[in-house]
Amino acid sequence: MVRAWLLMLLAQRSVGLESNASDADAECLLQSRAIFEEDGGLSGLALSNSIMDLAESLQPGATQDLLRSFRICGRCKRWQRFGEKRDGGYVSCMDHMAHPDIRAAYSMGIEKHDLWSVHVHENFQVPIYQYDCTVSKPAAVCDHCKFFQACLKGEDGRGGFRGKTAWTLKQAIRKSGKEHLPDRSLLMKIDIEGAEWPTLGTASTATLRKFRQLLIEFHDLGDEGRHSEFLSTMQNLQKAGFKVVHLHGNDFSRNYKKGPYSIPSVIEVSMDSTAEDMSTCLAQEQRLPLDAKNRKNIPHGKKDLPKAHLPKL
Repeated sequence: MVRAWLLMLLAQRSVGLESNASDADAECLLQSRAIFEEDGGLSGLALSNSIMDLAESLQPGATQDLLRSFRICGRCKRWQRFGEKRDGGYVSCMDHMAHPDIRAAYSMGIEKHDLWSVHVHENFQVPIYQYDCTVSKPAAVCDHCKFFQACLKGEDGRGGFRGKTAWTLKQAIRKSGKEHLPDRSLLMKIDIEGAEWPTLGTASTATLRKFRQLLIEFHDLGDEGRHSEFLSTMQNLQKAGFKVVHLHGNDFSRNYKKGPYSIPSVIEVSMDSTAEDMSTCLAQEQRLPLDAKNRKNIPHGKKDLPKAHLPKL
């Protein structure tokens, strides 16, 4: 009976007919893959792969497109971690990040820890600009570091905190005096508790092209009501030439699941504008030796955060 149902779905797909397959259908398809590989039915592996392809094609729309936008599509050979050993540390692709390439760096959201600013200054010997309206002084002090008691907001005014100073990304660059630097000469780490979506989603291409690499902690990915907004932000970053080169789920968060797909609801993403294109984007989060758990200890009875599983095509 299950075999007949699967074959019917595959037949519908092959002739371009729509099926009423749901997220539950997708999970059933993935579970059934092992069964068909064991009994060898209908060319075994060939059917198994067809089932996987069908599962990957279910539920088109903003959610699937958003998840697809997080696929790793940029190639990187050399990595370096800047910042804390756990939460607050970010992995950068160093393939095209020589000292002359980076002229200034921005640490957006510093709260109680910001070793990232210290490490980046030591490595590149460039001025660092730190922004956070929720604290009165920087968490880390270094030579040529300058602190602004301001948060970020979108060009449409969304983001920031009521009663606190907030600037757009363009204004933040202007306040640092680096608006005249050439394109692809800035580095930015941004962890601003959800304001990254309007800040980056409404920034102009001209503003975003000032940056060579972005290290972003994205929040609230489990909020399906905002997936169209989130997708627009990812598309704006792609339009400015950025490709995802690395993903790392923040294990303070939960995994968001939709059918056969999953992604941490809070995820650290390294995006590079100079990385070579991969021939095929990777739909599975790839862990690096430099990656570290954000939490020092995982609570008893809870497992480590699973890797992201994203649509292939």
